[in-house]
Amino acid sequence: MLSAYIRTKNEAANIERCVKAALVVADEVVVVDSGSTDDTIALAKAAGARVVHNDWPGFGHQKRFAEDQCQNDWLLDLDADEIVTPELAQDIQQALANQPPADLCFALALDFILPTGRRLARRFRVPRKKLYNKTVYRMPAHVAWDQFKLKDRRKIKALDGSLDHYAFDDLGHCVIKQNGNSSMVAKGTKLPGRAGVLARIFFIFPFYFFKHYIIRGYYTAGVEGYYFAVVLAFGRWLRDAKRAEMQALAKKR
Repeated sequence: MLSAYIRTKNEAANIERCVKAALVVADEVVVVDSGSTDDTIALAKAAGARVVHNDWPGFGHQKRFAEDQCQNDWLLDLDADEIVTPELAQDIQQALANQPPADLCFALALDFILPTGRRLARRFRVPRKKLYNKTVYRMPAHVAWDQFKLKDRRKIKALDGSLDHYAFDDLGHCVIKQNGNSSMVAKGTKLPGRAGVLARIFFIFPFYFFKHYIIRGYYTAGVEGYYFAVVLAFGRWLRDAKRAEMQALAKKR
C-alpha cells in the first residue's frame, strides 16, 4: 500500500538505517542513486531496497523520477539522513489503515539531531509534506525546488510522530552542503532584479540567522546550536551572493 523513495549519492553513512526504518512501514523502498562511488548501493540493497540509477537532473526532477519507479500510489518521501521513528511508523500505519481520501496529504515533523546527538527542542519541529498520494500530488518538475505547494490547508493533516533528521556529520560537512546546495539553487532559479539581490546581500543576513536561531529554536542547543545557525544562515545568504555574481558575470559577457 505504501512505497518509500530515497534519493542518494554517497550516503553510505546513513542509507542502511534509513532503509531498514522505512521498511517497518513501507511495502517497498526505492533508492534512486545518481552515481555513488562509496558503498551506498550495496548497503541499500542489503538492507532491502530496490536501487535504480538516474543521473542527477535536479532536485524536483529526481523526485519525479522516483515517484514513477514506485509501485504504490501512497508515497513516503525520505532523504537518506531521515529516519522513521517507531512512533511515526505507528502513526503512518494507523493513518493509512483508515483509508484516507487520495487528496489528503500528511505532514511529518522533522526532529533535527545535531552531530553530538543533541536534539533540538520538540516544540521547534519543522513539518514537511512527505506522505501523499501520487494520483493527486506530484513533486514539481524543477531543477531547484522539490516540494509541492498546497493552498488548501484543510487537505493537510499533521501526524504526531517525527522523522529523526541527521543532516550533518559535523560543522565542516554542513559548510560543504550549504555551498553545494546554494550553487544548485542559484543556478536553477530565476534571477531577481539587481537591486533586490543587492538589498538581500547587505541587509537580510540577520533575518536568516534569526529564523534559524530563534524561530527554529537552535538557541536551545547552546553554543552548538549557535554555530550551526550561523552556517545555515550563511548558506541561505550565499544563494543571494552567487546570484549577484551570476548577474555581474552575465553583464561582463
